[in-house]
Amino acid sequence: MRSLRTYGYLVLDFWRYLRGKDYFRQPQGLGPHFRDARCYYNDLTGKALWDGNVRDGVPVLYLPSRGKTVADPCMVLLWALGSLDRYFLEGEVGYLENAGRAASWLVDKVLPEGYWEGELGASDPSIKYYSSNSCMTQGLALSFLTRILQNGLLDPGLRLELDDLARRVAENMLQPLDQNGTVGERGEDLYLYEYARVDECVVFNGWVYGLFGLWDHARRTADLATQRHLDRSLATLKRALPLFKRSDGWSFYDTRGRLASPFYHDLHISLLEALHLLTEERAFFDQMRAFQKANSRINRARYTLNKIKDKLSDKELYASQA
Repeated sequence: MRSLRTYGYLVLDFWRYLRGKDYFRQPQGLGPHFRDARCYYNDLTGKALWDGNVRDGVPVLYLPSRGKTVADPCMVLLWALGSLDRYFLEGEVGYLENAGRAASWLVDKVLPEGYWEGELGASDPSIKYYSSNSCMTQGLALSFLTRILQNGLLDPGLRLELDDLARRVAENMLQPLDQNGTVGERGEDLYLYEYARVDECVVFNGWVYGLFGLWDHARRTADLATQRHLDRSLATLKRALPLFKRSDGWSFYDTRGRLASPFYHDLHISLLEALHLLTEERAFFDQMRAFQKANSRINRARYTLNKIKDKLSDKELYASQA
């Protein structure tokens, strides 16, 4: 159970959500990539509008359970990608400056192994992890670095460092879980893990973000090893889609059977639409349509209540905007 102090922050952040002012639960529909190829695959432009605390030039979050403020690499990268998209779409130089601060932070904070230490990576202290690595963070990093490098943004000297960083990130990402990577292989199947958990629980949205990163890196570098891993993991995801769908068409958050909140159900729809448009695979379209059909007001109310119950009782680390 959470502490009374943490419950207070939960209530405050839920009030923000009800008022439509929650930074972390903004709608993320289909991304602007499909009208401007420089941009990302789902809509992260709202992520550029962080108005909370900043440290070392990047957003930071408060962890009530630990009484400290941290910079989470996944959050930094979502902010950075959203900033890039706003720069591409609006031409506002301030958003490019955000991306530059994020790029410098990534270079400064990367571990020798080629990934970033995340305070939120091991989200549940009761679960065993191989590392705090994450295919979602690594995938977002590859997508961010690809856009900087392809478009010749930022200082040329920094771009050289970012090119080397992208290579290291891709190599690390494709290592097995027990070797500080994010990959699990079972026969022909290749899974990508948002959390490097010993029980190998797969999170749907994290897997897709990892695929987007491999997609971008493979196309920029024409690296055959990256392309082979990408093809295998896309084929695995197609076969695994039934694991993420309830009998009523609502989505599961992960292979542990946790139900998606309405926010994540909407996100799953957007990610599947993007996957379908990129790959032209019918399986992604069919799963998207099933999720859309299940997205009724009754189901949204039901699964909102379910998520509130989960948040009140789970052991995951909680981070607040407060």
